[in-house]
Parts: sequence; C-alpha cells; structure tokens
Amino acid sequence: IKETPGLVDKLLILAADKDPQVRYKILNALTRIQLDPKKLIPLLTSAIIDSHEQTRQMAIDELALLAPQTSEATKALIAAYPKLNRDDQIQLVQALGKIGKNVVSAYSLLKEASESDDQPLR
Repeated sequence: IKETPGLVDKLLILAADKDPQVRYKILNALTRIQLDPKKLIPLLTSAIIDSHEQTRQMAIDELALLAPQTSEATKALIAAYPKLNRDDQIQLVQALGKIGKNVVSAYSLLKEASESDDQPLR
C-alpha cells in the first residue's frame, strides 16, 4: 500500500486520539502504508511509551524493523528502554538482538541487560 496525499495528514492527527484503541489502529495503518520513516519514527517514538500495551509492542517491533535502514530507529529504542516496564524492556532487548550488526550503538544497553539479575531480561 502506498502513501496517499492528504490521508496521511488526517491519520497523523488521529494518531494522537484520546482513545487507546484508535491510536493503536491508526498506528497499525500508518505502518502498513509505507510511510516515510522520517514521519513514522517520531510517531513510533511517542507510541513506544503509550499507555496501551499493544501500541507499545507494535512500536517496538516497527522500530526494530526500521533499525537496519536508519540509526534513528535504534536511537529511539535505546532512549525508550529506561521508560519501559519489564515486559516491554524484554521485548525491546529481544528486538535489538535480532537486528544484528546494525545494533552497534545499542551495545551498552544489551550488555547491561545481559548482566541483569532479572533472568528473563538476560
């Protein structure tokens, strides 16, 4: 699916809706229309700390998918780590681990996680 002029601006406005289900569905749509990463990464960066669990998880996954293409996605994941709950931190560390060689900037975070007393986080 390709980006449609005018539609994206309307979806970006809806992405800040008060209803968590609306935010989740809009984010899902925006990740499917091949939105320019320059527009998508700031939205995902906000969504990674959303109150809605599914929205946070989708943001982590989508940023991890973008990380091989742009360092901005990796930076967003690293910056979000201390703000996340344990389960989201685990998901984020797993996502960074799957990125491979493009995750050099996340080395210190991965090292910290691997030395954690929290076994699932390791």
